[in-house]
Amino acid sequence: MYGGEPPAGVVFERRPGLVGVRLTDVDRTLRVAVGRLVGRAEDGRDLTGAHLLLTEEYAEPTTVVAGTAADVDRWLWKRAGDDVVAWSGDPTGREAFLAAVRPPID
Repeated sequence: MYGGEPPAGVVFERRPGLVGVRLTDVDRTLRVAVGRLVGRAEDGRDLTGAHLLLTEEYAEPTTVVAGTAADVDRWLWKRAGDDVVAWSGDPTGREAFLAAVRPPID
């Protein structure tokens, strides 16, 4: 949910595969690289943890989460339950994606 580039010295360690976020009502799939940030912010905060990176790659996703744009948005912001989205594909991609979106937003 946060935008921008990681601070200097913080790297994105990517996992294999892509997760597709399929927005069924607008016929669009966003491709997301899953991995983790490793490093510290300039103020010393440890930024290491699960992370997602929107990508322009056109490879087929290995994991897909699907729902209407409104339902996916509500689900990501924890305003709807898991029943509004459907998963398919590689379960390890699902778990990695969930690790990045499950923690509360400070």
